[in-house]
Amino acid sequence: MIPAGRLLPSENEMGDQYKASRETIRKTLALLSRNGYIQKIRGKDSVWLDVGRFDFPGACQALR
Repeated sequence: MIPAGRLLPSENEMGDQYKASRETIRKTLALLSRNGYIQKIRGKDSVWLDVGRFDFPGACQALR
């Protein structure tokens, strides 16, 4: 599990690491943000949130 408060790498770094386009990375980050897993900070990095404090029925199970 990713610890809460951890900063995510930049979009470019993730694109290089996962061999994905920047657009794919941006869509993925937007989805994670919409679902409350990360908080995007405009012009800065994204930070992983404490998902244990939320109750996402079935969502946590799907990630395991």
